Amino acid sequence: MRFEEYDLPVLELANPPRPSISALGVLRDVLIVYGLTFLGGCIIGIMFAIRNGRAPEVRDFGVGIQILEVLLLILGFTISGCLARGNRWVHLSVVALIIWGLGFTNVLYLGQSIAHWIANSFIIAMAMGMGAGLSFLVKNDLEPEVAQ
Repeated sequence: MRFEEYDLPVLELANPPRPSISALGVLRDVLIVYGLTFLGGCIIGIMFAIRNGRAPEVRDFGVGIQILEVLLLILGFTISGCLARGNRWVHLSVVALIIWGLGFTNVLYLGQSIAHWIANSFIIAMAMGMGAGLSFLVKNDLEPEVAQ
């Protein structure tokens, strides 16, 4: 008896495995998120210097700059989520960890406290979650399971 004699159904996975995250994709998204927040801060600093005729200091910025930075983080993670291949949550988590790690430069060069840097992890995690959620609204690539 040979298998060719039987008409066996072909098994297909309902949800095929998705490719793992790519290092280049993570690097691209780190540059997007970090670039948006960096440029946002630079633009605010330049506008402040033009308006007040002096370089800004940390005490010059109130809650407004912090809100802007969080909104830019959310925008960056939304863009990254739309561009991500593979598991979007894992991809964005890796990007968020790298962004948080890069924030240590503020401790080294700008005098930010370690406690503030650690507290930023919660803000970055919140922005990542919101950006990921928004990215599913913009680009929903999840296929609903079909009942059989």
